[in-house]
Amino acid sequence: MKRNSVQRILAMLCFVAILFTGCSSAEQKNSAEMSMSSDSAKMEGAAPAAQEKTDQPADTTAPAKETPSVVENRKLIKNVEVRMETTEFDASIGKIEASVGKFGGYVEGSSVSGVSVQENSRSTRSASYTIRIPANKLDDYLKEAGTIGNITSKQIMTEDVTSQYFDTEARLKSLKMQEERLLELLKQTGSLKDVIEIEKELAAVRYEIEGLTTTLKRYDSLVDYSTIRIELTEVQSITQNASTLGERIGAAFKKSVTSISNGAQGLLVFVIGNSPMLLLLGAGGTIVFFAVRRIRRNKK
Repeated sequence: MKRNSVQRILAMLCFVAILFTGCSSAEQKNSAEMSMSSDSAKMEGAAPAAQEKTDQPADTTAPAKETPSVVENRKLIKNVEVRMETTEFDASIGKIEASVGKFGGYVEGSSVSGVSVQENSRSTRSASYTIRIPANKLDDYLKEAGTIGNITSKQIMTEDVTSQYFDTEARLKSLKMQEERLLELLKQTGSLKDVIEIEKELAAVRYEIEGLTTTLKRYDSLVDYSTIRIELTEVQSITQNASTLGERIGAAFKKSVTSISNGAQGLLVFVIGNSPMLLLLGAGGTIVFFAVRRIRRNKK
């Protein structure tokens, strides 16, 4: 009897549990359906708004964001080649060396060769200078160079190394960060094998850092100081660049006068330089002349 009562109680409890589970599932299903409906409504409401936003034309009248001037950050290397001539060679050399110090530059290399035109009319002297001038004073120096001698040719070459410079700079920063991480790892590790591997990698990184640092210093030197190569030649007369007929006639006349003057100077140098021999020849000729004359008179 008791056993039947227990079975009935268990059956009732199972029925209640099943009923409760069914109700709970129905509520969850209804809640899920309501949530899905709400999300669909939101999406449907948002779609037109998005469409309206897309259909609106883009505002092209907004001012662009200002950026630093690219020109100020450009890295430019300037090389200049100047050819000039002068009739006052020694004075021109002195002016070149004085002008370098005047503009805060320095002579990187120089050479002088040849013989003065006063000593040998067939040979002239020439000088070659490699000068470094601050880039911001280059134009002023070139104007000054025009007063040193007659410039026959001038060529200015500009090389833009902006991208190479900043790429090298970025690579250097990355390597320095890598160096710091390796130093931290070196402090934390206790294994001898790990220490050897880290120190090996650290040496390779530092080698690259040294090379990139040298490259940046070379770029800075070439950018900050322009290179000027001057070829100076000694001449007997300045070359005249005549364009009009009158200028050409004047230049030709002046050249003829200069040639006559140089010829006369050459003859004078020859006579004076060879005067002992000329006097000897003159005296010998005079003696021979009077001797022949006397012999003829005796015969008569």
